[in-house]
Amino acid sequence: ERLWIAPSCSLLHVPVDLASEQKLDAEVKSWLAFALQKLEELRVLGKALREGRAAVQDALAANQAALAARRASPRVNNPAVEAAVARVNVDMGQRKSAYANRAAKQAG
Repeated sequence: ERLWIAPSCSLLHVPVDLASEQKLDAEVKSWLAFALQKLEELRVLGKALREGRAAVQDALAANQAALAARRASPRVNNPAVEAAVARVNVDMGQRKSAYANRAAKQAG
């Protein structure tokens, strides 16, 4: 009958409001949520649960646009990093010598 929603962590140590961040780059700023923005997200979730998805369609569309913009941003899409990740393989996680040999070399 009643549903309680809350942030996943305390807002005690979260900055209060993104609006006060005047020098923060606009693109990066759009990726963040401070305390007031987190509470607004909870308000939107609550409204969606009470009234349905259509009641929060504008907020959902804005969220999807922000997510798409971040995915397309060159700040988070670095071809060199993607290439390095593609080269990662299982063998990279294996040591070339046994622990006892490595420990002896480090000790002496």
